[in-house]
Amino acid sequence: MLTVLKETLSLFDRAEKLELALVFVIVLTVATLEVVGIASILPFLTVVSNPEMIHEQYVLRYLWGLLEPSDHNSFLFTLGLIVFGLIILTNLFNAVSHWLIQRFIWLRHHSLSTRLLDRYIRQRWEFFLNRNTSELSTNILSEVQQFVGQFLMAGIQLLAQGLAGVLIVGLLVAIDPTLAVIVSAVVGGTYMLIFVAVRATQIKLGHIRTSSNTARYRHATEAMSGMKDLKILGLEEAFLRKYEGPSYRYSMAQAKNAVIAITPRYFLEVLGFGAVMLILLYELRQQGTASNAIPVVGVYAFAGFRLLPKMQQMFYSGSSMRFTAETLSGLKRDLVELQRSEEPAPVHVSAPIESFGLRNVTFNYPEMGEPTLKNVNIEIATLSSVALVGPTGSGKTTTVDLLLGLLEPTSGGLVLDGNLLSASERIGWRSHCGYVPQQIYLTDDTIAGNIAFGESADEWSMERIKKAAQIAQIDEFIEQELPEGYLTVVGERGVRLSGGQRQRLGIARALYNDPEILVFDEATSALDNTTERAIMDAIEQLAGTKTLVVIAHRLETVRKCDIIFVFEKGELIDSGCWDELLSNCDVFRSMVSEDSMGKGRKPNQTATP
Repeated sequence: MLTVLKETLSLFDRAEKLELALVFVIVLTVATLEVVGIASILPFLTVVSNPEMIHEQYVLRYLWGLLEPSDHNSFLFTLGLIVFGLIILTNLFNAVSHWLIQRFIWLRHHSLSTRLLDRYIRQRWEFFLNRNTSELSTNILSEVQQFVGQFLMAGIQLLAQGLAGVLIVGLLVAIDPTLAVIVSAVVGGTYMLIFVAVRATQIKLGHIRTSSNTARYRHATEAMSGMKDLKILGLEEAFLRKYEGPSYRYSMAQAKNAVIAITPRYFLEVLGFGAVMLILLYELRQQGTASNAIPVVGVYAFAGFRLLPKMQQMFYSGSSMRFTAETLSGLKRDLVELQRSEEPAPVHVSAPIESFGLRNVTFNYPEMGEPTLKNVNIEIATLSSVALVGPTGSGKTTTVDLLLGLLEPTSGGLVLDGNLLSASERIGWRSHCGYVPQQIYLTDDTIAGNIAFGESADEWSMERIKKAAQIAQIDEFIEQELPEGYLTVVGERGVRLSGGQRQRLGIARALYNDPEILVFDEATSALDNTTERAIMDAIEQLAGTKTLVVIAHRLETVRKCDIIFVFEKGELIDSGCWDELLSNCDVFRSMVSEDSMGKGRKPNQTATP
């Protein structure tokens, strides 16, 4: 239990721990008031059953002198008001306590989910290559809610009900130690036996819940993301079956745990009723008369009325904590332990004056045997246009990721004007780069919002947005064909735009911040030849004003580049202009031949520029 408490507190900052301490103080106050309210029943019932006891018991005699009533009935009426007032006060404090607990819980949902997203997006790029994004989304949107709504809420409820329960039992011990011990042993022992008996089952159900929840999020995300392919291939039923399995397991785990958590209640209600009967018989035997037994039986009945729901809540809370315990370990891993692997704070670096590139770079992905890149040296002159070509898996995209400062080399480094950049400088270097991938990520936002990606509407510079659109040669389409121009909503993932229009928007986005370097990662490979040629015309017009780095799928698109770097099996095997490589590099000549045959030309026929 102490380990669980320590791990839970490790998720909170200092202010949150202080707020939790305040909640504890309120809970303790409520528990104390509840016991005082129950204790006040005893003198009231004593006077009801035997008014003569007013002058025999010290407490009643003291209250009589303090209140100075006119007769016994007035005294009884005043005692009744005091008891009623204490019950009202207790319930008011209960309401305040409930509000404070709910506020604390759901604000932790906000802070933990926000911090978890913050922790994820500040990880190194390698982190996202090894973690499924649907798992990360599940953790942010679902697992945090499970943690605060079931684990944390249950823990606070367990503390609150446990404190009140201990104080109530203490009161009963003070009234009749023997009877209190017997009743507590029977009721508490029954709950404890059930709690221990279902331990292994609930741990297993908790594991099923966590794994199936991640799986159902993943399958739902995959179905929504691949809807077009799903429709064309007629895979609706296949994806539905994929989702149904984990969804059913998740729901059954939730249902079984709910049954386990609530079942003892019905058994204990019967036991509680029987206990009141036995207490009545026991007190009649001990006291001799019903009038003497009524006060104690009344206090036990009222205490049982308050205590049994608390014990049921404690059992339910303990069950919920056990069922959702995996969420604590998962959040602790990602919130606390991932902090050590975050990217360093960026350090500003000036744009390269003469050149940038890679020096003696070797890179190996984690858990991969052979290095993806081996001793690569690349120097790119500013305002030049270069291309990276090679077979699939030759290391082109990894090279681009290294040039962008996304990956940290296993050895060697990223250099600017001959100077090796530190890890922090690599992060700052990214501000000089614009990136256009093969698949442009578009949000369900306006054209302007997608070009000024990441900025809110009041931060947009419409002048820069329009200038970027003009350079990307999409301004006429936006202004003349779209109903609301730059404020037209593109739809989720840009479904209302053609492939070429999406690519031009991607180029406009990359140009919005006016970067010195533009990187195109097979940005036209998914387009038809006509659209590809139009996009390449737009790219080529940037030559001489920006440094261009292009990964090419079709070699003809990089024919005009100043330098072409040829990769094979993770090595840079040659570099030069098109004609030089065609004359001197067998691998490049073979690639050009295959590319020409794919377009229907003879191997020795050169395409017209």
